[in-house]
Amino acid sequence: MDHDCHPLSPSAPTTSPLPPPSPDGFQRSALKYKEDQIAKGENSRKMLRKRSMDGLYLVLITKLLLDYMLKLLSVTKCQNHVIGKLYEVEQNIEKALINFERAADLFQNEKLSTFIANDCKQKVAHFSAQLEQYSREIAMNEDLAKQSLNKNLSKSSVKGYLLNAGLCQLFKADAAAVSNALEHYEELDPTFPGTHEYKFLAALESLD
Repeated sequence: MDHDCHPLSPSAPTTSPLPPPSPDGFQRSALKYKEDQIAKGENSRKMLRKRSMDGLYLVLITKLLLDYMLKLLSVTKCQNHVIGKLYEVEQNIEKALINFERAADLFQNEKLSTFIANDCKQKVAHFSAQLEQYSREIAMNEDLAKQSLNKNLSKSSVKGYLLNAGLCQLFKADAAAVSNALEHYEELDPTFPGTHEYKFLAALESLD
């Protein structure tokens, strides 16, 4: 046996031990790790800020578009109302009716514009009667009466609206329709049968 190759032999080759890691290496690694984490955090914050800004831009653009559309709608309402009045002055009843009806539809959904909407509806009813479009006139006056029932300022106008609607029912020369309309108006406004307007309509109905 070759004694020189025995593991315990003084002449046997030995492996040099690894040198211990230097403190500077640990410090550099820790510093590198910290820098990486800081960089990742900064990138995340940048992405978050970018997404937030994108969302903010979207909200602002949407608001601007909505404001623009509302302004266009407001301009359209005013235009229809003014154009209707111009045609009324020119006595162009058909075109006045069309524009007042459009304006009434547009103003209808705004609480602050209820007065203007009702004024447009009254114009539509008036011109419809002149054009002998009695069904439209009846519908418009009945709608005005319903809207005025629960409003103290306009409640007194209900009997006038129902009178106009009833007269148009008479102009249609449909006795059954007139009778049904009077019954409907009694249900709509229980105080209506005691008014002069109701008695007038009932008297005209009895003449047929």
